[in-house]
Amino acid sequence: MRTTPEAAIEGVRRLLREAVGPELTSEQAVFTLRRIMAVLRETDWNDAGFALFRENEMLQALGLEILASRGESRPVDPEPLRAIVARPCRLDRFADVQALNDDYRRVYAALMAAQPGAKALRRLIVDRLAAHSAAL
Repeated sequence: MRTTPEAAIEGVRRLLREAVGPELTSEQAVFTLRRIMAVLRETDWNDAGFALFRENEMLQALGLEILASRGESRPVDPEPLRAIVARPCRLDRFADVQALNDDYRRVYAALMAAQPGAKALRRLIVDRLAAHSAAL
């Protein structure tokens, strides 16, 4: 049976707590270790990759919706959006899934920056991201 991501991270946390923590002498180093430990503790490592897959699928569906829209929600330059929605969301490596997510966010940020007066487009993107984040 394979070790779950959560179990692997728990081992890392134990190592940091028992081996690294006692060796730290600077207040800044101790504070930094506490922040790292909090992030490691608060992340659902067993679901992190799947959550990113789901978010990429939502971002792809949003892109297709924007490309099909008319009026103010239609991008002036749809090519970057067309190119990214053509990419597959299901990838084999977590780093590739994360890179796709970063690319989607860059494309949406560029769309909003290129059309600062397109309030409907901005509202659609921001509202969809907010709704997805709230559902997590």
